[in-house]
Amino acid sequence: HQAITTGDESGIAKWETERLKIARNVVSTTDTMTKLAVTSSPLMHTVRDAVLGLVGHVPALGHAVARRLSEIDNR
Repeated sequence: HQAITTGDESGIAKWETERLKIARNVVSTTDTMTKLAVTSSPLMHTVRDAVLGLVGHVPALGHAVARRLSEIDNR
């Protein structure tokens, strides 16, 4: 909005930096989750299942994971 009304584009670079950081985080999280979902390692299956069980039984942890995956805190 500022760039349109005043011609000052300095905020655009800041916004771009912030959004790129968020985008990289989304890609990294998605990559990690995909690797865990398709792993053939019995040890990683056990770790994955234990973490998912914990997330499913600890509401605060479940909410934190949901917020992270939805990127709801990044507006």
